Amino acid sequence: MSVRPIRIFLTDKAQKTLKGILPFNEIYIKKEVILMYVILSIFLGLLSWAIPVIQICSSEKSHRNWKYMPLLSMALCSASIYIQVLLMKSYGDEWTLIVDALGALKTVVPILVAVAIVLNLIAIKKTEAVTK
Repeated sequence: MSVRPIRIFLTDKAQKTLKGILPFNEIYIKKEVILMYVILSIFLGLLSWAIPVIQICSSEKSHRNWKYMPLLSMALCSASIYIQVLLMKSYGDEWTLIVDALGALKTVVPILVAVAIVLNLIAIKKTEAVTK
């Protein structure tokens, strides 16, 4: 099974910079790289939801160690969104791919952030109630 690369064209400035180094005017990014971005973004997004869920479901004795977990959860949520930006950057001049990605992201990103915020607020309230 052969992998068909996605063509990304270099800008004029990049072509001048790389002239003589690269024997061609295109850089190929394999589909595995794009798939890696997608899988990593989904993994980080789900992990940002899993941390507060685990905190909510955990026993009362362990809540002293969960002080900075909401911060970690939101950092993972931000990293997930940033990886989506990197994915769009890897599309290069393929504007149709970028427009399609933005159409999906304008729905998915607010859901990711809203659910992460709500779960973290519930986890913080439970932690405060247990520690008092």
